[in-house]
Amino acid sequence: MKIEEKYHRVGMLGLVTIAATFLLGGCPRLDDGLEPNDTIASATVLTAGVPLTARVLQSTNDVFSIEASAGDTVLFRMESLGSAEVCPLFTVTGPDGTILYREPVTLCRGFGTIDPEIQVNGSSLTIVPGIAFELRVPADMSGPYFIAIYEGAQADNIFAFSWDYQITATLDLPD
Repeated sequence: MKIEEKYHRVGMLGLVTIAATFLLGGCPRLDDGLEPNDTIASATVLTAGVPLTARVLQSTNDVFSIEASAGDTVLFRMESLGSAEVCPLFTVTGPDGTILYREPVTLCRGFGTIDPEIQVNGSSLTIVPGIAFELRVPADMSGPYFIAIYEGAQADNIFAFSWDYQITATLDLPD
């Protein structure tokens, strides 16, 4: 076999692989218009009770914030928009930088539970199977509370995954 033929075959195999990837997995998904909101410094500010539609791409964060007063309970509700195969992981940080709730990076959990690495007293995650995640944290001081949503890894990691969701933050005021 001539060298030119060998390189031609390798090149054709590469083109076939790329074409199959796009046919099976589709084109890479674009991020939402909220970017950049990957860090606390660039967090998207939420208004209590007002839903916001977002998309988080695999291996990136979406970060949101809401102002709360000491004694409030912050509820972040993330409702899935269409996809049953979701892999979100959540971290909530208080105004002073203290992590109040954090899940470990794992393979895709879908709508299953994960034992958090960090969970302050009074915080909880409620899962509405196939529909939503509701994460509650107590506000022990006034200021911005941040949630980071991370789209975790799929088992095969061949294609880039994303999750379309609607986030709403509400404040339960003390009695």
